[in-house]
Amino acid sequence: AGAPPPQEWERQSQQPHFPVVYISWKMALAYANWLATVTGEQWRVPTEQEWEKAARGTDGRTWPWGNAWDARRANTDDGGPGALTPIGSYPAGASPYGVQDMCGTVNEWCGHAPDAIQQRSSPWGDVDRANTGYLSGGSWNDSPAVARPAHRSQLFIGQTSDDIGMRLAKGV
Repeated sequence: AGAPPPQEWERQSQQPHFPVVYISWKMALAYANWLATVTGEQWRVPTEQEWEKAARGTDGRTWPWGNAWDARRANTDDGGPGALTPIGSYPAGASPYGVQDMCGTVNEWCGHAPDAIQQRSSPWGDVDRANTGYLSGGSWNDSPAVARPAHRSQLFIGQTSDDIGMRLAKGV
């Protein structure tokens, strides 16, 4: 079942150029399902693998723009304003596919490939995979090491914050 955007998004709708934050994993899934119903198209949270490819390309780069860190290309604690910024504020940080804000700005929920949950070992040890999810990209208040596209953070699926958002993928 899907759900339209929650009421707390009303305030955020007054700032349409900013990413929507305070998104839990459950809210991201419900919104993708609702959007699919409303549009008649398939929408979902991207898998970790899809998200990372969109951020890094296929050539193994460390950052969306290359292999050398550059604080001017991402909203992180290493050069950003210390707050959320509008989408596209760092165009020089775009990925090889032209996708922006894949490093810093907000952490983004990622889904799992169908068999990835069983295969993935967690750096946090034995975790309750039914109640935890993965975030990618880091945020405006994270270090470059955390904002690195290959880095993953893990949170409970009901958790929200001013630095957690989502991105959607179209299709199955």
